[in-house]
Amino acid sequence: MSNKRSLSKISLLSFFLTISVMSQAEETKVVIKQTQVNKPDIAQLIAQAEQGHAKAQYKLFMYYKNQDPTKALQYLTQAVQQDYPLALNAMGWLYYKGDGVTQDYQKAVVFLNKAKNKGEIFAYVNLATLYARGDAVAKDEKKAAELLTYAADHGDSTGAFNLASAYAQGIGVQQDTDKAIVYLKKSAEGGLAIAQQMYGEMLYKGDVVPQNIKAGINFLTLSAEQGDVKAQAILGGLYGSENEYVEQNPELAFKWTERAAQRNDVDALGNLGWMYYQAVGTKRDVQKGIQMLDQASERGSVQSAINLGLIYAKGEYVKKDPKKAFDYFSKAEQAGDMSTNLFLGDAYYRGKGVKRDENKALEAMLKAKKAGYMLDLDTMKEYDLCKLESRLVSGQYMHAFECPIS
Repeated sequence: MSNKRSLSKISLLSFFLTISVMSQAEETKVVIKQTQVNKPDIAQLIAQAEQGHAKAQYKLFMYYKNQDPTKALQYLTQAVQQDYPLALNAMGWLYYKGDGVTQDYQKAVVFLNKAKNKGEIFAYVNLATLYARGDAVAKDEKKAAELLTYAADHGDSTGAFNLASAYAQGIGVQQDTDKAIVYLKKSAEGGLAIAQQMYGEMLYKGDVVPQNIKAGINFLTLSAEQGDVKAQAILGGLYGSENEYVEQNPELAFKWTERAAQRNDVDALGNLGWMYYQAVGTKRDVQKGIQMLDQASERGSVQSAINLGLIYAKGEYVKKDPKKAFDYFSKAEQAGDMSTNLFLGDAYYRGKGVKRDENKALEAMLKAKKAGYMLDLDTMKEYDLCKLESRLVSGQYMHAFECPIS
């Protein structure tokens, strides 16, 4: 029940199936070029904006966008009136989304095309989104791919990522795994967090591209440092588990698991709770650990329910509570984890946390056996599973285990 994030083998296509070909996971980045604006610079920018400097006006739009949308729109409008490419692109996207302005697809297309004609790469990516979705212009996946190709070949990482998705799925272009990998790598090298996470996984696993553990960890780390929650959770699992490729590092495991949990990753929250309980990479805090495990369990983490069942069954650092253990194991079983039937069968057989019931014990053990969980001969004898050829359970005959002759 360790803090472990599985990196099972997976095809390139499956990486993209849950992502729309013109993904707007990086929507804000597409719309607004990332330019740092520090508070001490605001007075100077305002003075420059009043003198008609379009770049300053656009920077002020970026600065005020979240804290004062009305003021932000005023500065953006001033920059648009001077045909500043980034401003034209941003205004087009605002009209497309109806963000701070009345939604107007016609105006969106006009502004985005103006920005595109002035060479603004972000506009190519945004127009590709419109053509791929077909909700502001006639749907044209081929044109969308052409726009993305231009953006990707001119250094835009989001365009490269979306083009990789298009090649992986064969949308607007002929399906081509090799090209998908080329553009995914280009996007990752260009700094897009989601691309770094995906390409990092591929390099680590080595089932889609040649395995390169060091490079894979490097890309995953770059992604995690940008806040990609999946990369953070994966790194937490890799550093927290014993494996042949990465040296176990409890402190790094805790660091990345905590960051993923802070960004609402349910499994990471449960893993973090287990780390607090077991004092892995941090000082032991049983109460905090159990609280986190319980929160994760309530949000659907099956492993957290199993861990809570083990905690209350063993009574380590907490008072042993067979009823709570049974309830948590039942919760995990109802969510589809068949391994917990071994615990439930034992509980029914011994009457631990539940009324003793040999039939239900047999039923639970048989479920575990059918799911591939094997019992040794001593265990089978202990539970008296070899005693009868069959037994009536819940109104139907269930065959008992066929035990070898001892």
